[in-house]
Amino acid sequence: MTRRWTSVFVLLLSACGSSELPVLSIASVTPQRISASECVRMTVQLDQALPVRLDYGNGSAKLVDVARVGIAGQDIPVLGIEEQGRRLVTDVSGRQLPQGRHDVSLTLKDGQQVVLPDALEVTAPLVLETFRFDPIVNQIRQEPFTVTIRATGEDAALFQGWVTLRSNRGDLRPTRSAPFQQGVLTQQVTIEDTGGNNVFILMTDCEGRTVNSNEFRLDSRAP
Repeated sequence: MTRRWTSVFVLLLSACGSSELPVLSIASVTPQRISASECVRMTVQLDQALPVRLDYGNGSAKLVDVARVGIAGQDIPVLGIEEQGRRLVTDVSGRQLPQGRHDVSLTLKDGQQVVLPDALEVTAPLVLETFRFDPIVNQIRQEPFTVTIRATGEDAALFQGWVTLRSNRGDLRPTRSAPFQQGVLTQQVTIEDTGGNNVFILMTDCEGRTVNSNEFRLDSRAP
């Protein structure tokens, strides 16, 4: 065990070139533009992996914790770290940010802070009327099926946010959709329920619009 951790420490220190932590920078932010109508999953791509804190006493190595992502003076929680510390994942609500261009900052718990100037633009709300479900046929309880939801209105094709989903009967998974693509969402869902008639799905967007699907039957699996 000692030999293994000694090798890890040597590799990490060799990568850094010294005992000092490497200086990070933000390479990009995706997406770079959102509207005040959208909630989106945002990723912050770093130019290198997050620095590693070495604990010689416990024989361990871990990424330095991220304190926060900052946009327009607001702290945005970090939901996850991907690509071995090179990409951060967070959710951003355009409705909660002022319109215009904003710097995106990253602050680590060791005090290091990096900023990408003018990384995110928040535009005016989209001109949307509502959303519409494609008809849903009868389904089988606990078996995945596909739903399609379409934004409608002048700017429908520009909508790229996610929406929340639930069923009037039983638990629906996932409760949050994938991003819309050019105003259309195609999403697999599963409903946990005892089965029966008059089942429908409700979706709610970031601005509070709520739309129902048609009613359909949820049958139990054949024995």
